[in-house]
Amino acid sequence: MNEKSEQITSDLNKVIDKDSHLSIGEMIKKIIEICPKDKCEEKFTQGKHKFLLCTDSKDRKHALLLSAVTFLGGNGNHPIFKKRSQLKNWFKEAYYELTSKDYIVHFIGVYSYKANIILVDWEPTTYIKRKMNNSSAFVYINDLFQAMKNGVSSRFDLHRNYITTIRANTFYDYLSEDYRESAVKKLFRRFDEFNECFKKRKHISGKEAIIDMHKSGWPEWKQTEWPGWYLEFLFNKYLNDNSVSEIVYTGQKNKESDKLDFDLYFKIKNLKFYGDLKASDIKKKEAPGNDRDSLCQAISEYGRFWYVIYEHSTVYDKDKNKELSKWRVCYIIQQDKDGKYNCKEDSYWRRMKNKVSFTKMMILELNRANFSKQLVDFNQGHQPDGSKRKPKVSIKKINIENSMVYSYVF
Repeated sequence: MNEKSEQITSDLNKVIDKDSHLSIGEMIKKIIEICPKDKCEEKFTQGKHKFLLCTDSKDRKHALLLSAVTFLGGNGNHPIFKKRSQLKNWFKEAYYELTSKDYIVHFIGVYSYKANIILVDWEPTTYIKRKMNNSSAFVYINDLFQAMKNGVSSRFDLHRNYITTIRANTFYDYLSEDYRESAVKKLFRRFDEFNECFKKRKHISGKEAIIDMHKSGWPEWKQTEWPGWYLEFLFNKYLNDNSVSEIVYTGQKNKESDKLDFDLYFKIKNLKFYGDLKASDIKKKEAPGNDRDSLCQAISEYGRFWYVIYEHSTVYDKDKNKELSKWRVCYIIQQDKDGKYNCKEDSYWRRMKNKVSFTKMMILELNRANFSKQLVDFNQGHQPDGSKRKPKVSIKKINIENSMVYSYVF
């Protein structure tokens, strides 16, 4: 049954409608039409399975193994923003056959809605390790939106599969470029490098984090929510130690300027946008967000925003006889040369984290196609003078597939 689901139109609107279905022959015809003349032709594997052979502008030969991108259906059992392709049994055998002939093999999904065509390239290397018994490869409406908006968009999914979505009129140029080294993938590689530090030191105590930040001159070392500030400290240190230019930590300097108050600014090739680092207890269903107006402004001006969320298991100080709360107050008083610090250790001990273990992280990309579904308003209460605080948002951790562009498990 062809049920209704979210669709992307050629003018970047999102509508609810039934899928368009193309046969393999129709898919081949469509791709031949969008590529330069005589650059693509229909071929058969030795097993007589039909595929498309395309020669790019560098005379490299690409073998496109095609399947349709459609909604999963299920009468409400699946979110309407989730779509899939069925990777055929013969794809695996064809992959080895064609790579032995020096073809660059692609598992290509073809999404069509009325006049709109979007191609999905699932990098085969992770899929061929499976049995390939008509296994499913998934894509989300946000991926299709990104392709229509930017021409080409890439990300890792939850299982570290690398997925690229391509607008039809950029497909041939995409084949001709070194698609495995996209700007976004270089950013992902930076997070791969940084995340290695948590593999070596999973358990982080509040005491060691506070001392480390203090001795390094990190201005936020006195903060009660130390895991988030320590995460920022470590990431900023990584950027400086490795002379990273494509990611800028702006958490301190932007708080004292008229710029948008977020932790990160990304700038690589033609990409420029803001992001924010968050530490969150893995048991929480929501992660803390930011000022709603600033977030909307960032998405409006730059087209996207990245929430970089590090999840941790937590041992709370209330279960450790308040040992960190007591130690922290004494340590701060010892270091407070002006004698201005006045805080009782009892003021925060119920929420104080004694130690954390970072277990996984993810990057959620927000834009106008998924912004409203990923966030909820957070009740900020009132200022000490009784006035209302600026509205903030929280980040929902359910249905994150339509926002996730990268994930990492420690």
